[in-house]
Formats: sequence, C-alpha cells, structure tokens
Amino acid sequence: MRRLKLELKQTMDMYSIACKEAFTAKQKAMELQRWKMEEEQRLEEARLAEEKALALAEREKAKSKASIEHAEAAQRLAEIEVQKWIAAVMKAFKESEEKNKT
Repeated sequence: MRRLKLELKQTMDMYSIACKEAFTAKQKAMELQRWKMEEEQRLEEARLAEEKALALAEREKAKSKASIEHAEAAQRLAEIEVQKWIAAVMKAFKESEEKNKT
C-alpha cells in the first residue's frame, strides 16, 4: 500500500510538473505570438512610411522638373527679349547714323 501511495505521489508530482511546464510553454507561445504581431505591425508601419516617403520624393521630383522647365522657358523668353532689345538698339543706332549723314 505504501508503495502504491508513493507511486501515486510520484505520478501526481510528475503530473503537476508537466502541467506547470505546459502552462509555461503556453505563456511563452502567447508571448512569442504577441511579439510576432508587434513586429508585423512595425514592419507594416515601416512599409507605409517608405511608401509615403517615396510618394513625397516623387512629388518633389515632379515639382523640381516643373520648376526647371519653367526656369528654362523664362530664360528663353529673356533671351528673346534681349535679342529684341538689341535689334531695337541697333535699329535706333542705324537710324541715328542715317540722320547724322543727311
């Protein structure tokens, strides 16, 4: 009878240890799952931030291109105005010379 009681006690102790280990393993699994979800959320946030940064960079690139095109157009207009001014000055100079000759 004592042997049976001892075996029963050992079996109950082993069962208790197994239950504690199972509970600890379950807690660790839940913790790992929570950590995994947090990491996935951080990765998603990083991906969204990257997409936002790329979109912003693309918009800035488009603005820069438009500004360059605008500046080039303004430079061409300025060159045309300078050429017109030079032509007008030359015309006035020639007219002045012809008046002086006559």
